[in-house]
Amino acid sequence: MGKASRRPSRQSRNRRAKSALLLTSGSDLEIIVVTSPLNDGGQEGSLREDVRLVRSALLYADRVRLMSPIAVMTAGMAVAASEVGGALPMQMLSQFTDEHLCQLGVSEEDLAQFRRLMTQWEAMRKIPRQQRRAFPAQHRDAIQHLRRSIEKPAARMAQDVASRAEDMWVKFGASDLTVAAESGLLELPTEALPLGDDGSLDVEKYKQSLSGLIEDPSSHLMFDHPTARIVDLMVKEEVATMNPLTESRAKKIATGTGLIERLPAFPDSNIEQVLETREDLRDSLSRYRRSTAQLSAKLASGPLDAALQVEVNELYRDEVYPSLRELRKDLSGTGLLREAARNILQDPKDLVVGAVGAVFCAGIGATTDLSDVIANTAAVASAGLGATGKAAAAAMDRKETARRHDLYYLLRVNEQLR
Repeated sequence: MGKASRRPSRQSRNRRAKSALLLTSGSDLEIIVVTSPLNDGGQEGSLREDVRLVRSALLYADRVRLMSPIAVMTAGMAVAASEVGGALPMQMLSQFTDEHLCQLGVSEEDLAQFRRLMTQWEAMRKIPRQQRRAFPAQHRDAIQHLRRSIEKPAARMAQDVASRAEDMWVKFGASDLTVAAESGLLELPTEALPLGDDGSLDVEKYKQSLSGLIEDPSSHLMFDHPTARIVDLMVKEEVATMNPLTESRAKKIATGTGLIERLPAFPDSNIEQVLETREDLRDSLSRYRRSTAQLSAKLASGPLDAALQVEVNELYRDEVYPSLRELRKDLSGTGLLREAARNILQDPKDLVVGAVGAVFCAGIGATTDLSDVIANTAAVASAGLGATGKAAAAAMDRKETARRHDLYYLLRVNEQLR
């Protein structure tokens, strides 16, 4: 008979392939970051807050969806500025409220002029084209002249506003959102800006959108502070009900991302570092996510409570930070050597350093025979190396254990973001 093949049979390979499929997570974790139409810090504060929340969410989730009215509005105007040379269509500009335009740098005087021009422009547009064609030539010329006199200053103002939006997008760090979106990891849906017929934010549609998110048991939500206050009031006034599963997940997400945000290297990090870090640390991220269930259970506050962030601060200070220091010590090379030396000194079964020195000196002083000196030296060295080897092995075990620690991910994130 021929020699049996060592290659697994096709049936065996198929079983292994099916087993590998069974080990997949089934679905990626998508966090929906929900921010308010206007943050306490104005449009600048809103965009900065959006960027911060997205960065920490990307270090915790597989994908992120940002429901931000301000980001959608600013991004839309910035895109229009870049794609059409700043000549933002007046129809789009007319959809924004006076408050939005003022946030984009339009003065009250220019705003009043713009509204007058828009009123004239809308009135002219309502005249049917067939009716305009039936006007006498001098009337048609007058209408064309009026149209140009309206469109030229309005287009210039639209261009200025679009350019300001583009500058704001870059200045406040929102270009990080563009990078994340281009990577396929961030979605910025336009339904985040529910507008009414008059172009202003439709409050009822906004509340309905929030209600749908918090009532959905499959949602993984993350709120900025103003939105958390709004949702809390909606729940207390029984306008909406937050699903218990959704509430539990929101608390875990707030805990997990909150601890990430408290890492010293996080505030100065950029989105490129975030994307690279999450790719490098994918395996340890799953362990960290698992640990947030136990960590969040230690906190008394709910995901909508302002006190939750105070508790996360205390959790980081009292438990997480000391653990990270211990992990860093266990993982450092100098820590390994120090541990080896300490084990040699403390293990009574092995030769202590003082005894090694005494025996070595006594061995040399007791004989002048070269072979005896070498034999004594070898014996002492073997004892010392044996002790050191045991200590090093123990330290290496601790190093490997540290790498499997639930909080190892936080330590590595901080190192890679620096």
